[in-house]
Amino acid sequence: DAGKGELSFNQTVTNGRGGKVAFVNEFIADGSIPFVVNKKLTGRNLNDGEFEFVLKQTKGDKIKSFESGEKTVTNNATGVVDFGSIVFDQTEVGEYEFEITEKSGNIKGVEYTKNKYTAKVNVSVKNGALAVEKTEETGSTTFENKFSASAFVDLGGEKILEGFESDKINKGEYTFILKDSEGNKIAETTVNGKGEYKFSHKDVAALNYTEKNLEYNAATGKYTTVKTYTVEEYEPETHDEKITYDKKVYTVTVTLDLNTVTGKMSAVATTDKGVEATKMNFTNKYAD
Repeated sequence: DAGKGELSFNQTVTNGRGGKVAFVNEFIADGSIPFVVNKKLTGRNLNDGEFEFVLKQTKGDKIKSFESGEKTVTNNATGVVDFGSIVFDQTEVGEYEFEITEKSGNIKGVEYTKNKYTAKVNVSVKNGALAVEKTEETGSTTFENKFSASAFVDLGGEKILEGFESDKINKGEYTFILKDSEGNKIAETTVNGKGEYKFSHKDVAALNYTEKNLEYNAATGKYTTVKTYTVEEYEPETHDEKITYDKKVYTVTVTLDLNTVTGKMSAVATTDKGVEATKMNFTNKYAD
């Protein structure tokens, strides 16, 4: 077996008085060919049994060991998709074709591949043994899906004046600075005519996050990342000495998290001062 031919001898006595004796030689052999492909997922880790794949016979006579002509399996955690082997015997010499496709599922955030792997298989007798060979292959043996997710935060607050003759604030009159955890300036913004300032994700690229920002924690099995920023008011080198600028510095913590069931990514911003990240107010005081 396993591609090695064997001869079986049947003896037939046709005359009980020592007449003719006939020998019937029967060739018995089998051979097999494995079908194994790989699963790749970019954007996050691959889970065991997460994706389904179908091996289907598309041409050739029915195969005894593959009567249904179709088999469905799932990937393991390392990305191996193993359909096992299809076995042929000496009666199944001929040409066959097979294809492997991935079933389109409904996992949130996953873009499924359209890849199709096909293989032509020739079964023949060579040197007294059964030879099973792939003669032509198309498509990739690696099925790659892409996972994507995104989230963002907006930061801001109000400018408050105390002791001034007028609490009117002109647009662009006060400036605020956003820095990263190492103290590098990321962006600056100014107040609008209502005394409000905002670091919008539409203007500040650093406040937009994708699956690439997530880190996998093997101990908890979760995807989570923490980003830290600071927000402060810019104080000009020269200004009215009767004005005291608010020297408060807010530390903002943005926690990124991924719900692997829904595929949804979240970004939650909190501050060290116990106020909302959109209500980081600064108060300037005027004293005669």
